[in-house]
Amino acid sequence: MLVRPYLLAGAATLMGCTSYAVSTADGGGLVPTDADAAAVAADAPPSCGALQIICNNKCVNCDIGTALDAGKLAFSCDNGGGCVVGCASGYASCTLGNTARCVNLKSDLNNCGSCDRACGTTTDPGACNGGQCVAKAITTLSDAMGSLLVSSTGKMFFHDQKRIYRCDAPDCANRTALYTGTFEALPLAQGLVTATAGKLTSVYFLGKQSGSSTTSLARCNVDTCTDPEIYISNLPSLALFGATDALYSFDGQRLYAIGLAVNPALATRVEIARYTSPPDRFALTAAYIFAASSANGVNRVVRTACPNPDISPCEPAVFVDLSLARGSAIDARNEIVYFNDATSSKILSCPAAGCGASPTTVATGQPSVEAIQSDGVGLAWAYRSGNALSDEIRGCTLASGVCAPSKVYTLAAQQRGAVQVRTGTQQAVYWLSTGADDSDAGTLAAIRRAYLPKP
Repeated sequence: MLVRPYLLAGAATLMGCTSYAVSTADGGGLVPTDADAAAVAADAPPSCGALQIICNNKCVNCDIGTALDAGKLAFSCDNGGGCVVGCASGYASCTLGNTARCVNLKSDLNNCGSCDRACGTTTDPGACNGGQCVAKAITTLSDAMGSLLVSSTGKMFFHDQKRIYRCDAPDCANRTALYTGTFEALPLAQGLVTATAGKLTSVYFLGKQSGSSTTSLARCNVDTCTDPEIYISNLPSLALFGATDALYSFDGQRLYAIGLAVNPALATRVEIARYTSPPDRFALTAAYIFAASSANGVNRVVRTACPNPDISPCEPAVFVDLSLARGSAIDARNEIVYFNDATSSKILSCPAAGCGASPTTVATGQPSVEAIQSDGVGLAWAYRSGNALSDEIRGCTLASGVCAPSKVYTLAAQQRGAVQVRTGTQQAVYWLSTGADDSDAGTLAAIRRAYLPKP
């Protein structure tokens, strides 16, 4: 009786995986000639141990070394009659530290779809389903979705029309309503800011008293808020953004810098620039404010007051020409500005100091980008499709400032109406979405998270 060795399935050909050495030769499986067929048939096959294989009708030891997956291994024979150790069918060889491991790429959290593509950890789970990372819905809104903020301290703030919530990243298990009342926050793409004035750390937002048409800038202490404090009344605005030292608001034409003060009566507001066409998004660096516009490209203004705005209004300067950057998404991190161009379907970058007519191509094949954000290591964005049900969250890990084409991943599919992508702690990505079907009709939004692939 002829005993054939196990054959190693083609796991070694999987892209991105570190494979064991594999030989397709089968020294123990050669068909005997007529002359010796009878002799072979007469010999009983040897009885081999668990870590042995029959090669050339002999038991050969298989050295599994430091392999930790004995139940997932398969053995085959090489040309010299020795044992080759590999992964059984359904498993691929990926390197963990200095050790090769046999993993199931369809379900392994740290190697989902390919080696080193992590979707989560055992203490902070995402999900790997069929080789695809699946995002986790961590909370919902009970009414029209508003703005989302992930602070550098790991706190998340978000709101619907009548409630402002606070919770800790990454799972929002301790979600609390920071404020519930009649002052209704506006659902803006840029509308929540945390900032420190004196010893008071607050979250600032734009809203209206129920039944009123007047927009005001309000703030709540990040720990407790019985009623929002009106910081500046009658402040028509389409956007609010800022940093720890200042706030900025945009009313559709004028961009203002708003000083921070413990006492709102001492707050200052100065005009910085006027726009002939409203930008879609703003981003900050240490010295500049950048704006992305599908009508005017990417513009830049300094973060200082316009000297005489009523007589000689300050206008933003062209940073990247419209012919290169017709888009509506922008972000800045570590003095690098990221933005999209819908015409060329590219995501581009440029140092804050300028790049002339030669921005760096970060990613290609991204025709419609709703929001984009970088944490300095990875880049994430909302990809809009022709069919809203096919909207996605995509991302990559940056290498030399760009995304390798093979390393642009769909972090989450079917994220209808995905907006406000935010990177946070622990390589997490958060966003607001109206879900994967029409059952919520835009009345519910989920804050979800997924993980960027490793470099």
